[in-house]
Amino acid sequence: MWEQEEYVEFFDSLDKCYLLMTMKDRWEYLPDECKCEIFNLVYCHIENGYDEIGDDILEDVCRLRPELPAEVLTKIENGKIYRGDVKEGRCPKQSTSWTASLKVAEWFSNRFARHNSVVWCGKIDPGNIVAYITKRDEDEIVVKRGTVTDILQVP
Repeated sequence: MWEQEEYVEFFDSLDKCYLLMTMKDRWEYLPDECKCEIFNLVYCHIENGYDEIGDDILEDVCRLRPELPAEVLTKIENGKIYRGDVKEGRCPKQSTSWTASLKVAEWFSNRFARHNSVVWCGKIDPGNIVAYITKRDEDEIVVKRGTVTDILQVP
């Protein structure tokens, strides 16, 4: 059996086009103590396919993740989070990728279609946060599908 670092090194060595598929295929065989780190590594390296991450993986990471730092809870004051998208994008309730920053959500909404963009605001119970990712300066909050409530379009 590999040590935790060896699992992480293995995933870190994969080409990003194989990361998600490999994580999904091997998930049940990974030791619990390295699942969060591998999830974060894969999530930060893939450029699409987030919808292919199964609810079982999201539930696992949410269960295993360390306690959220106080700074995260402060950033999502009253559980408020944002998502930038195009108007014909996926249903925001089913989206897993949100942010604590309105500015970041506005940037994402304008990234592809400035005249066809929308910013959503919703509320999340911290117990439904899968991961908080700062690696890309996006204040990204990964949530379990269907757990964001009170979703409204930001004017």
